[in-house]
Amino acid sequence: NVPVHFVTEDGFSSYNRRKNLLAGLMSGLGLFLFLFTFFLFYTMREKLYVYYSLYVLMVFFYIFSDYGYSFMYLFPNHPLPADFTRPLSISLASPLYMLFAITLLNIKKHLPKHYKWVVGFVVFYLSCLVISTFIIPNTGKIRIILVWLMQLFQNTGAILILITAIAAWRKKIPYAAYIVCTSLVLLCAFFIFMQYVSGFITDTFLTRNMMNIGFATEVSILAFVLTLRFKKYKEQSEQLLRTTNLQQEQIFQNISNYQEKEMQRYSSMLHDSVGARLSAIRLNLESLSRKIPEAQLEKSIADIGELANDVRQFSHSLSPVLLQKK
Repeated sequence: NVPVHFVTEDGFSSYNRRKNLLAGLMSGLGLFLFLFTFFLFYTMREKLYVYYSLYVLMVFFYIFSDYGYSFMYLFPNHPLPADFTRPLSISLASPLYMLFAITLLNIKKHLPKHYKWVVGFVVFYLSCLVISTFIIPNTGKIRIILVWLMQLFQNTGAILILITAIAAWRKKIPYAAYIVCTSLVLLCAFFIFMQYVSGFITDTFLTRNMMNIGFATEVSILAFVLTLRFKKYKEQSEQLLRTTNLQQEQIFQNISNYQEKEMQRYSSMLHDSVGARLSAIRLNLESLSRKIPEAQLEKSIADIGELANDVRQFSHSLSPVLLQKK
């Protein structure tokens, strides 16, 4: 399965230039998407962005290892760990993609049966991965079997997500079409790459890097989806803010109208009822001035007059005219 090529020195230099150029492009894209997701997580604080950022990290670590850079820069004298990082990173990427997809589409709410299938498969997949990593001995035949089983699990997971996304698309759940698209991209890239590895198609620069190109295309589409989601979130936030401001203005207007009615009622009550009765009592006392000692009577009349003035001033202070002026 190892492709062997006889090339000139110039051909080898050209091959390395293309390889390094593609690797640099992939690394820059991975760093940008990781920082972009960190910004979205800092803004919205949702676990969806944690799944995506970890998925991006695993995908580009797989690409980094696939080009041999983990052996060159991380484990230069230890080939076994360098060989281990590539299958481990791609194995961890699959469940992260599945968790991201069901969280993005809110499958738990819209399609609870599919949610149970996907979560159950993720738990089973991770259990098999842990068992194969730490318990099964590291022998040649067993490693070959595990590699093929992981590839089978990864394809099964992608198909399961594809079926779930199609069901979500039929229910018109937002962003379901994008998950269908990314799942198809992933399956097609994996199929073409396996045809290349098996020797059924020609070894070219495109087929040799098909998995890396497929992963880069997929994470770019998902980043575009997150951008659309963030844009929609901002628009909804602005609409909610406008609605809240209108509600606050309406509440203030209702409170002002209520206060105005209550102040008018108190003002009328004090002026028409209390003030009028005090004035009547004052007139009655004035008519009885001959039967009551003059000094006591004058004091009572003066006190009632002052009270009537206080009530009148109080009623005027409660008048809606004051509220209107303010």
